[in-house]
Amino acid sequence: MGELPCPLQDPAFPSRKGIFFVAVFSDRAWQFWQRWHIVFVSVFGISALTYWSVLQGQDQNWDLKNYHYSAVYRLLNGRLLWDIAPSQIQSWFNPFPYIPYYIAIRSLPPIVSGSLMAIVAGINIVLVYVLTLSLFKGSLTPLKSVTAIAATLIGATAPMFLSEVGTTFIDNVMSLFIVGAGLILIRMYRNPDGSGDVVRAGWAGLLLGIAFGFKQTVAVFIAGLVLATVVTCLLSRRSPVRPVLGLFVGGLVGTALSVGWWSYFLFTTYGNPLFPFYNKIFQSPYFPLTNFIDVNFLPKSFMAAVGYPIQWALGNSFVSCEMFFRDFRFVTLYALLAVGAVFLLRPVRAVEPTKGMPVLLDRNVCVFLFVFFVFSYVAWISMFAIHRYLVPLEILTGAFSVMLLAVSVRNRTAFIIVVAILTPALVLTTIPASWGRSSFGRSWFDVRGVDSINKPDTLYVVVEGGGAPLGYVIPFFGKTSRFVRIAGNMMLTPGVGLGASAKDVIDNHKGPIRSLQVKEQMIPEDLKHLRIFGLEPSATDCGTITTKFDVLQSCQLERVSPPAPGGSASAVP
Repeated sequence: MGELPCPLQDPAFPSRKGIFFVAVFSDRAWQFWQRWHIVFVSVFGISALTYWSVLQGQDQNWDLKNYHYSAVYRLLNGRLLWDIAPSQIQSWFNPFPYIPYYIAIRSLPPIVSGSLMAIVAGINIVLVYVLTLSLFKGSLTPLKSVTAIAATLIGATAPMFLSEVGTTFIDNVMSLFIVGAGLILIRMYRNPDGSGDVVRAGWAGLLLGIAFGFKQTVAVFIAGLVLATVVTCLLSRRSPVRPVLGLFVGGLVGTALSVGWWSYFLFTTYGNPLFPFYNKIFQSPYFPLTNFIDVNFLPKSFMAAVGYPIQWALGNSFVSCEMFFRDFRFVTLYALLAVGAVFLLRPVRAVEPTKGMPVLLDRNVCVFLFVFFVFSYVAWISMFAIHRYLVPLEILTGAFSVMLLAVSVRNRTAFIIVVAILTPALVLTTIPASWGRSSFGRSWFDVRGVDSINKPDTLYVVVEGGGAPLGYVIPFFGKTSRFVRIAGNMMLTPGVGLGASAKDVIDNHKGPIRSLQVKEQMIPEDLKHLRIFGLEPSATDCGTITTKFDVLQSCQLERVSPPAPGGSASAVP
C-alpha cells in the first residue's frame, strides 16, 4: 500500500540503452551529478531567475508605493501613532516581513537590492525540485532527475510567481514556508514507526505559524497541509494525533514570534488585534462595525469558479487579478486530475520488478500532495480568488502534473513523450503579469523637490480619493512632518472613528498645513472632502514633487468653516 507503479523504470545504471539523455552520462559524471545535483539545480535555477528579473527592471508595484516601504519606516522611527492612515487601510498590515526589503532598498543600489529579492524567491526552485524527487522511491536515476527538472521548470515559470520575482511582494516568500513545511511533513512518513513525529511536525508548524503571522491569507494552505497530514496518516495506518499536536504547538509559537507584538500593539491601541479587519467581532470604535473582506474576485457561481482556469488559459485573467496574464497550467490539471485521481486513490497490488530497478511512486507522498493541492485550491477560490495568493500552489503545478502523469500513464515511453511535450508547451505559452517595472538607476525612488515646499512641523493632508499610493514619499520629509490621509480606499469623516482623530489633529495643528496628491488629480469630490475637514487649497502657493514613478503636487491649505458633520467612516474595496 506504500507504493504506486509508475513508468519511470530506468535500466540499471550505467546501461545507456533506450533513453537518449542517459548516454551523456559517464560513470564518473553520473556519480558527480548524484552527489551535487541539488547544488547544480540551485545555482543554475536561482541565477537564471535573477538574470530574468534584472532584465525586467526595477520593481514599482502599487503596494511598495503604498505601504511596503513606508510601513517599516514608520515602525523604526516611532511614527505608528504620529501619522494617521497614511497608507490607507493597508496602514495596519504587519510591517515585520518587509524589514529586509526596506533595509535593502535604503542601503544598496537598486540593481543589487532587486537581485537579492530575486535570489530569495529563487530558493523556491530548490524546494520544488526536492519535493518532486520525494514523490519517487529508490535511488536517483537520470530519468528521475530530468522529470524533477521539468516539474521545477513548469513551476518556476508560472505567471504570478514569475511576476513577483525581484519585487517586494512576499507571496513567493510565503511559499518558502508553505513548501518547506510540506517537505518536513513528507519526510515524516519515511519513518515507519512514527518516532519523532511530534518534533518534525513541530518544526513544520513553526514555519506555518510564522507564515500566518506575516500574511493571514496563507491560512488556506495551512488548512490544506493539516488535512493532508490527517488523511495520509489514516491511510498509512498511523495515528494523526502526534503530528497534529506538533503542528498546533509549533504553529502557536511561530505565530507569536511573527505577529505577537504587532497584534498586541493593535489591541492595546485600537481594541482589535486584527485592526481594522473583523471589526464586527472586536468592535473597535475607530472603524465601522463590519468585517471588511475583498470580494472583488470571488466567483459569482459554482460554474464561474469551475471556469476560472479556462479563463486564465484564454487570457481573461481579470477574473482573479488586476493585471493581464495567460496560463494553461490549471486547465491542464483538470484533464490530468480526472484520470489521476482514479489511479491515485484506488488500492494497488504489489508490482513485480521486470527489467532493471523499478522506480515506484511513494503512495503516502502522492496522497499528501493530492489532498493538499486540491483542498487548498478549493479553499482559495472560495475565500479569496486573488491570484497573487495562489503562488504556493502555482510553483507546485509541475510537481502535481508529473505525479498525476506518473500514476496515469503506465507506459514509460508515453510518459517521456508527454512530459517532453507538456513542459515546453506550458512554459512557452505563459505570459506573466506585470506589476510595473522601470529601469535601474542610482536611487530606488528618486524623490526631488521636497526641500522647496517642506518646512518644519508641516502637516500634510493626503486627499487622493482615487486611492493613489503615496506612502513611499513619507521617509523623504522631515521627522517633524506629519501625514493624515482622509481619502482613498479608507474614507474618513470628522467625528467618526479615525476621522475624529484626524479632525482633532488638523484643528489643533499650529504649523503649516499642506495637501499632497498626484498632480492635477484633485477632483471636486476631493475638494468637498477637504471642506468637510475645514480646509481649502490655496490657489497660489503650490509646489511640485517629482519621483521616479509620479509627479505629485502640494498646495498650502487654508482653514474654512466646515459644513455640518455627518455620515460615517467607510472602507472602499
